[in-house]
Amino acid sequence: IDNEGNKIDIKYSRSFEANVIQSDDTVKDYYSELKNHILSYKGVKTKISWKFDSFGRGRDQLFKMKLRGKTICLYCALDPESVDKSKYHHEAIDAKIFEDVPMLLKIKSGLGLRKAKELVDIVMANFGIEKDPKFKEVDYVAKYPYEETDPLVARKLIKILVPDDAIIKVSTKPQEEEAPIVEEAP
Repeated sequence: IDNEGNKIDIKYSRSFEANVIQSDDTVKDYYSELKNHILSYKGVKTKISWKFDSFGRGRDQLFKMKLRGKTICLYCALDPESVDKSKYHHEAIDAKIFEDVPMLLKIKSGLGLRKAKELVDIVMANFGIEKDPKFKEVDYVAKYPYEETDPLVARKLIKILVPDDAIIKVSTKPQEEEAPIVEEAP
């Protein structure tokens, strides 16, 4: 409620990790398989920020990954003009934040995942990065089990955005139900 007692709508700013936690199992499967495929190359490291899961080697930015609903957005370090648009259905992104990874591929299906893995192989070949034979896969589906919003707010993985004059109460404990009032018959 605001200071005058009117109800207001609150908005949430979800971190990348919160988006993964609250996504369905299909999206988690695609995310896990794609992340393992990228990390299976020698020297590739990952860093999760508020909005992205970024992949790089040394100073080279290779990929950025973002979740939008049931879609995985994979930003690649490829020139969009050099990739067959009829096969990969990608977009060129012209924003400063994506200057190192200007090509966007949206993954919504198993076929999209397979094409994304092909593009990962192309990027790695362009940078001269080879597969790591000692790589062990991680099950990111099990690592990020589903959680409700309130615990994620308590863990600061979701921020609550409200107007400046709003008063908000967040409970991290489940609310107890009140016992119904029962009147005895005369």
